Amino acid sequence: MKKQLFRTCFLAATMSILYACAPDEQVTAELDAISQSENTNGMVCDEITFENNVNRDANGFVSSVQSTGGKTIGVMGVRRSYIYPFKAYETTNMANLFNTTGTTKPAHSDDDDLIQAETGNVLIVNQTSTAAYTDDFANGAKMTLDFSSLGSVTLNSLTVLDNEEEGSKAVVYLQDGTTQTFAYPMTGDGGVGTLMFGTNGTSNVVKLEIILGPEGTRVGSGAIDNIKFCYGTSVYGCTRTQGYWKNHASDSKHYDATWAKVGESTMFFKSGVTYYSILGVQPRGNAYYTLAHQYVAATLNMKVASAPTAVVTAYNQATTFFNTYTPAQVAGDKNLHNQATKLAGILDDYNNGKTGPGHCD
Repeated sequence: MKKQLFRTCFLAATMSILYACAPDEQVTAELDAISQSENTNGMVCDEITFENNVNRDANGFVSSVQSTGGKTIGVMGVRRSYIYPFKAYETTNMANLFNTTGTTKPAHSDDDDLIQAETGNVLIVNQTSTAAYTDDFANGAKMTLDFSSLGSVTLNSLTVLDNEEEGSKAVVYLQDGTTQTFAYPMTGDGGVGTLMFGTNGTSNVVKLEIILGPEGTRVGSGAIDNIKFCYGTSVYGCTRTQGYWKNHASDSKHYDATWAKVGESTMFFKSGVTYYSILGVQPRGNAYYTLAHQYVAATLNMKVASAPTAVVTAYNQATTFFNTYTPAQVAGDKNLHNQATKLAGILDDYNNGKTGPGHCD
């Protein structure tokens, strides 16, 4: 996706080819790319492409998305009110993803223009209250992205699609309570453009609002994509090995209360055993358990210590791995064995203090 944008600091340039790789090769390439995105000034650059994990509310509309780097960003999309003078907005979330891939519009949609220049998902405010009927609202709307879970970010750019109305704008909310407004580029019917948030980006942003169409009118539609931002990382805490966590559970006189934040009796995915008991399972050549031991330790460590972006990415990939495969499936598959081994090595380095804030003395 996203052919027209610069790739500095972000993973998008590598992601398009990674899915053709073997699982272990994909993991290595992704983590290399993540590592390269960490700047010497302590900033990590990331991107929202709307292609990663998406959370939906009870009505099926998008409530949050995950960035390429694994960060969760809140999402809201509301339609402009039908009541004159059209300055208010409805309160029901109707943010949705429109898949622009292909040459024909989706069923129940008249959005031929959104499939002219992009491939993949873009964010829209939906026309109807049925999320399965993807069609952008044509009478003015507002899209909001909440970055407050990261503290604040430096907002760099985003892709604008199909903006035909003058008067659309982007408003950024800063940590100090002030706002800045940016003109929204006109793209024409089905066109694609880029909105830059200043020469070097705009820092201390906690929220972004996209206003589609001039306020006070019943016009305004379109979509957004490829939101590029950077954020600072703080280093705190220290890490311990899986052996430490095994020996500091509730049955030990040296109990570490961090276990209470995870739950020793919590079932470990599809393994049939708990987070605590899986630490006592000998791998006997099955990389599922090798990864599980490091994953449990990393889960506990990340409750009390910071983790580099590459470690967080590996952890998220391991979560997907355990949600997908059983120990038996891994035992009989060379590619899965290699993937689990690669991820285990990354988490082991973190748990042992070779990466991250360092091992506890």
